[in-house]
Amino acid sequence: MTIAARAKLILIIVAVVAASLEADSIYIEGYTTRESYVAGDLIEFHVSTNSSTYQIEVFRDGLVPQMIATSASLNGGVRAMPPSAWLGANWPVSYVWEVPSAWVTGSYYARFVTPSGVSRRHPFTVRQSIPGSLSRMAFCMDYNTRNAYNFWGGRSLYVGTPWATKVSFQRPYGVEDGLGKGAYLPVQCHGRIEAEGYPLEYITEWDVEKFPALLSAYDVVIFSAHLEYNSTPFIDTLWAHHVRGGHMAFFSANDLWWQVRFEDDGATMVGYKGIAIPYDPLYGSNNQLVTTHWNEMLLNRPGEALQGVTFQANSGAYFQGGNYIVQNASHWIFAGTGVQDGQTVGQLLASYETDAIGRASPPVVDVLLAARLSQPATNQTPPQPFDAVTAVYYEDSPAYGFPNGRGGQVFSSGTQIFCTSFRDSDPSHVVTRRMLRNLLDHMLASPPPSTLLVAPRPAPMPITAAPTR
Repeated sequence: MTIAARAKLILIIVAVVAASLEADSIYIEGYTTRESYVAGDLIEFHVSTNSSTYQIEVFRDGLVPQMIATSASLNGGVRAMPPSAWLGANWPVSYVWEVPSAWVTGSYYARFVTPSGVSRRHPFTVRQSIPGSLSRMAFCMDYNTRNAYNFWGGRSLYVGTPWATKVSFQRPYGVEDGLGKGAYLPVQCHGRIEAEGYPLEYITEWDVEKFPALLSAYDVVIFSAHLEYNSTPFIDTLWAHHVRGGHMAFFSANDLWWQVRFEDDGATMVGYKGIAIPYDPLYGSNNQLVTTHWNEMLLNRPGEALQGVTFQANSGAYFQGGNYIVQNASHWIFAGTGVQDGQTVGQLLASYETDAIGRASPPVVDVLLAARLSQPATNQTPPQPFDAVTAVYYEDSPAYGFPNGRGGQVFSSGTQIFCTSFRDSDPSHVVTRRMLRNLLDHMLASPPPSTLLVAPRPAPMPITAAPTR
C-alpha cells in the first residue's frame, strides 16, 4: 500500500469512528398528539433531539412497511422531561402534517431520523373517512395496553414507586424502538390478512369509545396482540355489535381483563388495578366504573362471557410453551387443511399469556385447538400442575345455547402469539393461515343488520363451566 493510499485509509477510518461517536451521543424521540386520524386531520408531531436537524418519515406498517412520505429538513431542539412526565411530556408542537386523502387507512408510524442515522419511531392510525366504504372488516389497534406498560417518564401502571394510576398517551413509547410493548404482534395479523387479499379498515379503542356507532359500519371486528385494558363504553359497544349479529375475532390472549377509564378527551388513561378497591376515587360512589378486574364481583363482567375464554393468570410466567393440538378436525374452520384430531398445529404456539374456558364462558363452545402446559418454566413452581389453553368458536344462536340470539360469531385464539403463526412457510403455519381464511370467509358470508342496536347490560354471570362440543 502506498503512503498516499495508507493516509487515505486512515482518514476514512477516522471519519467512520467520528461518525460513530457522534451517533452514540445523538438522540431523538417524539410522539403524536392523538392516535387516530382521517384525511384532512392535522397530525401534530412533538419531537425532542439534540441534533441540529432531522426529518420525519411516514410509513404504512405491514409485513413489509412502506415509506409513503418524507418531510423537509426540520430544525431540532431539546425538550425537557417535565416532573411526572408519565402524565404527559407537554412538549410544544414541532411540525404539523395534514393527512392527505392518498394515505390509505392503516397502521402507520412516524420515523424521526437525524442526518447521522439515529432514529426513533411512534405509531398512529389512519381511519377510513367514510367507515365501511373500503371494507366490512375493521382491525382495532391496541394502544391501551401499550400505554399501560409504557414506562417513559419514570412510571407506568406496572413500574414506579409507587406505580402510576394515570398515564398519558401524549409521550413517546419507551420500548420496541418507540412503537410500544408488543407492537410487532398486530403487524403479523393485519399484515397477513391484507397479504391474503382481504382489505381492512383500521380503528382504535378510543375511536370505538368516542364514536360507538362506528361499529355499525362493519360485519367483522378483529383484535390482535393484547386487548388487556378496556373501558365500560368500549365493552358496551362490543356487546352491542355482538347482540345485533356482528362478528369478532380475538387473535390474542389476556384480553378484556382490566377496566380503565379516560380523562382529557382520551389523552389520559386511569387504571388503579390491584389497589382500585378501595383507592379508586369512584369506589363506593360509581362502582361500575371502578378500574379493577372485569371478573371482580364488584363489576361482575367477566371477559369470557363475550370472548369465550379467559386469561389463565401467570400462565406465561410459570410454564414453558406448549404445542396446540387439533381437537375437532371436522369443524369447518379446518376445511381444506387435511389435519386430523391429535395433530400438532403451531410449534410452541400455546405460549406466553394464554386463555382457557372460564366460569362465565358461553353455554356451548367449539374447542378447536387445545394444549396442556405441564413443564414448569426455569426456577418456577406452578401453583397447579397443569394449565389448559384453548382456541374456541361460538355463535350467539340457539345451537350454542342462546335461543334469541342473532348469530354473532366469536373466535378466540387462546394465545397471545397466535398471529406469529401466520408469518412463515412452516407446514403447521400453512394450516393456521388456511384457518384464518376459512374464519374470515365464514364471518363475511353472514352479514349482520346494518343498524347498531343498544345492547342490554349483561346480567350478573352465574358461576358455571361451559360445555364443549
